[in-house]
Amino acid sequence: MSNQEPLGARDTPLGAPGLDRLLSRLAARLARGKPLAGRLSLEAPTEAEREAIGRLLGRRAVGQGSLSIDLGEVERLLAEGGRHRTLAEAVEAVHGPVAAPAALARERAAEVERAWAAAYEEARSSLASKGHDHVAWIEDLVRSGAAKRLARRDAGVGAALLRQAVATAARLPVDGVPLASLAASATGDSHALDRGSAVGLLVFRLVARLAGPVDSRGIEAWRESWDRVGVVCDELSAPVLVLGLSAEPDHPVAEALNLFAKAGEPHRLSIRSLLRFPFRFKTLPGTERTAYVCENPSIVAAVADRLGNRCPPLICVEGQPKAASRLLLQALTSQGWALLYHGDFDWKGIEIANFVLNRHGARPWCMTAADYRKAPPGVPLSGKPVQASWDSELESAMVRSGHAVHEEAVLESLLGDLASRPPTWSLLTDHDRGTVGE
Repeated sequence: MSNQEPLGARDTPLGAPGLDRLLSRLAARLARGKPLAGRLSLEAPTEAEREAIGRLLGRRAVGQGSLSIDLGEVERLLAEGGRHRTLAEAVEAVHGPVAAPAALARERAAEVERAWAAAYEEARSSLASKGHDHVAWIEDLVRSGAAKRLARRDAGVGAALLRQAVATAARLPVDGVPLASLAASATGDSHALDRGSAVGLLVFRLVARLAGPVDSRGIEAWRESWDRVGVVCDELSAPVLVLGLSAEPDHPVAEALNLFAKAGEPHRLSIRSLLRFPFRFKTLPGTERTAYVCENPSIVAAVADRLGNRCPPLICVEGQPKAASRLLLQALTSQGWALLYHGDFDWKGIEIANFVLNRHGARPWCMTAADYRKAPPGVPLSGKPVQASWDSELESAMVRSGHAVHEEAVLESLLGDLASRPPTWSLLTDHDRGTVGE
């Protein structure tokens, strides 16, 4: 063999019979990310392996025991033969591509990121017409990685979660829709938006953005935030307080409402009642359909004590209007009723008044800058000033004075105004009650 040219470089590729074990060892080194350099020991080679390695190196592989192969020499012979520039190239030509674990991990990670990017882009496209808050919500999910964590970084699971969350988000805000109904219509699962569920957690990030800051915490904050976007978490919680409001007695709930109005006693209407029963609200023939709206339940109690059933319809929102209050105000305005609103002269009260006036088309009731100046000053104002949408002078008047005026401080003025208005029940005789209409 000494009179022959080396056969390994030009004539015997690494795929030749007898080189399988050598090829596997070289591929394993590549897969571990190690260089194909130095020496490789092949233990207990067979005669066929000795012959094949001898042909690869151009000399007889003699001796007993293991074979020690200089990988640099193998690479040089292959390069000189013009077949491959490197030994790694030669191995992959026979074995197929061999990626190191780190490279494989990088590629898998890149594939996952591409899948997430596609899911987020689909979400952005679906909500593009909804406005800034919805698009900002998607960007928040991208930055925070919330969807990835909930999906345990599984892009397929994450894409499914995002689609359900986006289908829900596209419906928000709503008006008096139960949470389970919203979940069923958007995702097909009535429990998909339950507190703590994956889809529910994603959607609630949007709900909190739309609702704004709330004063409560924990589950109450969760309910209040959903409530502010028109979703009812509990049909029996937070009923709306009314006095002197009557309706056509077409169902037992309306009959109960009329009994309380006749007795001059406050009554509460639940979300369930307002959603399940159609109310046709009534007043005396020939009188305006006007309902008065206040912020604090103490006003309703005082009016009931002083006016009883001589009080015109009075509704109390008890702070920021919740679902039952909004449903009732919406029902009244849809039937042509006018709403007059009064609340506290503090910055939170101005926020609430802005909401009631702007959302429900109410008019201010004793809520001008002049009314504020006439009222006895209360506790010092705190918080950030709020512009009153109905009176450009009110904010500056309150800032100059620096004092809040709560409803209780102007109770006598409110009572006098209500006493001058036509009541619902006290003027009705038994005969008249059969002719009362809208």
